Amino acid sequence: MALTIHFVRPEDFIRVRTDGLLDLEASKQLLRKVGATMAAQEVEYAIVDLRQARGALTVVDLYELVSSLADSGFQPSYHLAILHRPGAHDLAHFFALCAGNRGWQIGAFGTFEEAFDWLNRNQHLDLRGQPLHGT
Repeated sequence: MALTIHFVRPEDFIRVRTDGLLDLEASKQLLRKVGATMAAQEVEYAIVDLRQARGALTVVDLYELVSSLADSGFQPSYHLAILHRPGAHDLAHFFALCAGNRGWQIGAFGTFEEAFDWLNRNQHLDLRGQPLHGT
């Protein structure tokens, strides 16, 4: 039987939870806070838990949100895992796809374990499985 054990220190990533209503402006504000926190704590891995959040973001809103990532303080080396509620699968994955097409390391997941595994597995890979520069 194969056994793999990973030790993760709490300072290696951050986890953000939010609830309530997320519109486009609130979503941009959330991304700015996450980007600023990642920079201040020198952390490159984050999980944003949106499972309790509600919103009415459109596909156009999500595309605009992706376009605002650089202005939100995100760096190309950052890895962001989005935890979504079951009914938001398509929109969350659209956001991650648009972000990936622009070079951002963002994934969308239905469970914490999937998000955590992706962050751990991809510490040295981009979304296409290619080695990150400098690793």
